[in-house]
Amino acid sequence: MRSLLLIFAHPDDETVFAGGVASRYADAGARVALCTATLGDRGKLGIPPVCTAAELGRTRQAELTEAAGLIGVSTLRALGYPDRGIEAATTETIRRQLVEVIRAARPQVVITFDPNGSNLHPDHIAISRFTSDAIAAAADQRWFPDLASSHQVSRLRWTL
Repeated sequence: MRSLLLIFAHPDDETVFAGGVASRYADAGARVALCTATLGDRGKLGIPPVCTAAELGRTRQAELTEAAGLIGVSTLRALGYPDRGIEAATTETIRRQLVEVIRAARPQVVITFDPNGSNLHPDHIAISRFTSDAIAAAADQRWFPDLASSHQVSRLRWTL
């Protein structure tokens, strides 16, 4: 079975940067998984505001869940890092989390941001670089042998 894993920084990145690809592959029978590093709790509220600042993380999580269903995501995982704070993540911790996601999803293709984050957003840059690191670690059983067996991703694709 074909499988695709999207790894992005914020709720809505999956839709903006890869929603069409994810939907196309899901419609063709591929299994699509999504990992989002933050809940986007420091994002913009909109004009008029869609919610209060205190409600933003929960609101964006609900929107993420709905969007994921619409584009055909079968597995969704949010890592819970603070918005605008992924680069401060402990390398070993986020590596482990992403290796776990990759080994569980066992994707043929991973889609994330290019090394410059597509638009130089610090969270986009950080998740791109952590993803590349985790792909290599997921293929090597010496990294986190307590997690599922190693998995070699066939292709890493960057957003435009």
